[in-house]
Amino acid sequence: MLHAFHMIAAYAPMPMPYNSPPPMTVWIELIIDAAVPAALAGCVAVAATVLVERLGGRIGGLLSSVPTTIVPAAIALHSRCEDPNDFATAMTLVPIGTALNAAYLGLWLLLPPIMCSWRASARAPLAMTLATAIGAWLIAAFALILLGESLDFGIEHWRGTALAAILACGTLGVVSNWSPIAAPRGTRRVAAHTLVLRGVAAATAIGAAVILARLDIPVASGLASVFPVIFTTVMVGTWLAQGAAVPRGAAAPMMLGSTSVGVFAVLTAELAPNMGVWTSVAIAWLGSVVVVHGPAFLLLRWRTRAGAQAAMLSDGSMGSRNLRA
Repeated sequence: MLHAFHMIAAYAPMPMPYNSPPPMTVWIELIIDAAVPAALAGCVAVAATVLVERLGGRIGGLLSSVPTTIVPAAIALHSRCEDPNDFATAMTLVPIGTALNAAYLGLWLLLPPIMCSWRASARAPLAMTLATAIGAWLIAAFALILLGESLDFGIEHWRGTALAAILACGTLGVVSNWSPIAAPRGTRRVAAHTLVLRGVAAATAIGAAVILARLDIPVASGLASVFPVIFTTVMVGTWLAQGAAVPRGAAAPMMLGSTSVGVFAVLTAELAPNMGVWTSVAIAWLGSVVVVHGPAFLLLRWRTRAGAQAAMLSDGSMGSRNLRA
């Protein structure tokens, strides 16, 4: 559910050269064009935060990373691409953005304990974590965009890069979940207006990104098209409502589950030329969920049980030493 940024390229109309501010009628058209992906992103953001809060970080984080918004994005993008190679190239770029945003989630796993130890007020750790994570993401994304523009890759090169990105994302997810941390459910009731605010925040950010992509402002449109809006909404929204433990516990499972988005994109790119977009997205969705989320669930269950057993053995050993003392 957490990859609404993939909708931007698909739903935004063809870029318009940014030579001068567009007239009011064009702004109205831009807002209308942005409405559909923005509304969908808002709904996804609310659903993702609710899953994490009610089911806990492990199950909620894993379920919230099932490919959703990328499915209509792939269909819309296919309808806009006259050359099948253009569609394949666009879809093979998806895993690179997914890997980048998985690393962004990794910062939400690592930074909160550090920031909480430096806190000057109750809100300071969240603000410092958010600023550091976004700053690091901006630097990495800017470097990747400039690198991508300087490379003259064909579809075969991008296909290999996509597979490497999927492997990197999966490896990062497995490593981050090998020693699982506490992933509690939310204990505080979340008011309806809070859910609405989460959706509005995500919708506004996605809508602004679509408009930037339409204006074709150099670099800014590229950064906006891959910015982890819904990841950020989930992390910030659940932290504000439930405390730092809930989003931190969901970060690693979300990293692991997000690998399925890259798998979906590559499968769709490979299947669409021969099977059509509707059949290919159905097979790709089912295949990505089975290949990624099935093993991911088993891995999380295994490592959680292993961690609990290790903790019990450690407690028993400490108890025995205390009795002897």
